[in-house]
Amino acid sequence: MPFLFLLSIFSISCFGTLKCYAKNLGLVPNINHQSSKTTNSEQIRISGSSTLYPFISLAGERYSSKYKKPIPIAESIGTGGGFNNFCSSDDLFRPHIVSASRKIKPSEVLKCKQNDIDDIKEVAVGYDAIVLAEGGLKRNPTDAPLSLTTKEIFLAISKYIPQNGKLVENPYKLWSDINPKLPSRRIVFYGPPSTSGTRDSFVDLVFLPNCLNDAVFAAKFTDEAELKKQCSRFRNDGVFIDVGENDNITIRKIGLSKDAIGILGYDYFNENKNTIRSIAIGGQNIYDQNQYGLFNNSYPLLRILYLYTRLSTLAQSKSTNLFLQEVLSDAACGANGYLTDANLIPLDETYRKNTLLNLDKAL
Repeated sequence: MPFLFLLSIFSISCFGTLKCYAKNLGLVPNINHQSSKTTNSEQIRISGSSTLYPFISLAGERYSSKYKKPIPIAESIGTGGGFNNFCSSDDLFRPHIVSASRKIKPSEVLKCKQNDIDDIKEVAVGYDAIVLAEGGLKRNPTDAPLSLTTKEIFLAISKYIPQNGKLVENPYKLWSDINPKLPSRRIVFYGPPSTSGTRDSFVDLVFLPNCLNDAVFAAKFTDEAELKKQCSRFRNDGVFIDVGENDNITIRKIGLSKDAIGILGYDYFNENKNTIRSIAIGGQNIYDQNQYGLFNNSYPLLRILYLYTRLSTLAQSKSTNLFLQEVLSDAACGANGYLTDANLIPLDETYRKNTLLNLDKAL
């Protein structure tokens, strides 16, 4: 089959199973690097989060069908990569929208300002739950799934840990080394890279709460910025393995292991929950809960998903504005919306509608 025909089949707008095939083949859309000033007939470009990628793809098809406009071009390169392009000094490489699984960092805001981008507009679109999952095919079905606290997870994969009043490089090999009530099972994690918003959110939700107020860490690193940096470091001794921005690789890896744990977004977990199972965190197991239950309970690894654009882009690009309104519409994010059905955890209804109103006021 000619390569160009393959590219047309696996367009970035695909969703469902095609999404997975395109990623597995490593196909990347051919991006026409235009200025982020868009006419009504031009394609808008979206760059960033792999977690948001399937939702953006699905919304892009609905937007295209509804408004008779080209399907948006999207890149799944990680939240950090998206902001790097968005804040670039070269507007030929700047997307109209960044999809982000975390808030923009102060350092990214500064980089944008240094390149005369000082009109950033943040739009919350929904929630995601970070799931810790293990494979179910290689283990005895009578084995109880792990149940962990965020502190035990931190102690398992942080580069440094407090021990006998000192900071030491993490020596733990088995879960029972951390807590004798846990099984004598190897500690192995597959997770996202440093450019990933999922990894940043994982640090914010697991590492920092268990590290910043630790007396041993605080005594060693008196500078606040340095303390946060050291509290965010993952092990590099083979216990934590970076598998890139493709959660499907993580799912395959944990499926082949009786010990490994994968760090995933809720959508990818939910698509594969017949072959993998979730680990309870703080007594909360995600397996038996739907999106609404997750939003209303105290699951500890819940985070907000965002889209970022510029006020000047909204003013110059009707297409960008229409796309954002489509993502936040009742048809997409309402009780029976197509993004809700695709496992996006919805915003509170009042919050979502106020976000739509504020989007209109920004123009």
